[in-house]
Amino acid sequence: MLKYFSSIWDYRAFLKSRKSSLDSSQHLRLSSKSFLSASHKLKKLDPSLVQDILLPLYSSTGRPAIDPAVFIRSFVLMQHLGYLSLHKWCDDLASDSLLQYLVGSFSPPSVASHYDFIVRLTGVDSHMNELFPKAHFKKIKD
Repeated sequence: MLKYFSSIWDYRAFLKSRKSSLDSSQHLRLSSKSFLSASHKLKKLDPSLVQDILLPLYSSTGRPAIDPAVFIRSFVLMQHLGYLSLHKWCDDLASDSLLQYLVGSFSPPSVASHYDFIVRLTGVDSHMNELFPKAHFKKIKD
């Protein structure tokens, strides 16, 4: 169930209100070329443009889902910073408050939640192929 889809304005307000919570070393990192360009990119990114595509992918009942805008910013920042491993990215995201600040959540989604988002978008779970090889799905002859 999708209860909340944050707007670009919500994200910018989050950045403005939480910037003071960053310490001096994080402010220094934020002013580096890589993080500065990432910050500019994320401030211009409007995830709500895909809201009409994403909304039908969520159930109308059940546990409230994580804001899809957080996932979108997470994947964009992951790519921007050159991460090739989702596991490594989520480990760093979980332990680095500057990365959390940039994705717009100090309670970032886990690696499993990132994979769930990928499955939601694609409808394909690559791990299911490993668990259930095609031989298991062959019709049994009568």
